[in-house]
Amino acid sequence: MLTSDKELAKDFIRQRIGQRHVVPTLALLRSKHEIRDFVFPNRCVIKPTHTSGDIILRRNGEPVDVPKILGWMDKNYYHGLREANYRDLAPKIIVEPFVFDADAVDDMKVFCYRGKARIIQWDFDRYSISQITLWVVVELHERCRIADPRYLHFVAPTDMMGQCAPVRSPVGAAVSTT
Repeated sequence: MLTSDKELAKDFIRQRIGQRHVVPTLALLRSKHEIRDFVFPNRCVIKPTHTSGDIILRRNGEPVDVPKILGWMDKNYYHGLREANYRDLAPKIIVEPFVFDADAVDDMKVFCYRGKARIIQWDFDRYSISQITLWVVVELHERCRIADPRYLHFVAPTDMMGQCAPVRSPVGAAVSTT
């Protein structure tokens, strides 16, 4: 449960690797009353701390869908998908700035096994029709570090004929698809 709650995950990251790796929190709203009274920044990311996939990207002061956000407070991810790690999470809304002040949202998920990163899913320009997903498989090597590219293998998606499709590297370098 600790890392399924976005607020608690930030505390976990802060304690383990430091504050500079944590996206700042502009607001943490714990009740429907707080949500109704809150003046959302013109440019921010709004998401529940207790679910997955729900998000509002407010880029230029667009109207905020307050009824949608209020609905998130009644949502229990466990009831729908039976993911036990969501069962007892308190509903909260977190408001954050855009990271790197970029309009395109790149989303990275790190899948761990026995406490070590094994697969990285990197979605470029998520929430758009031109989303690209890159899967990175981390070798099962004791000295493996995500920041060390010698231990990363880029796995390109394949098309219908089994040929590797073009893929964009997260660092802008050419990626071999053979």
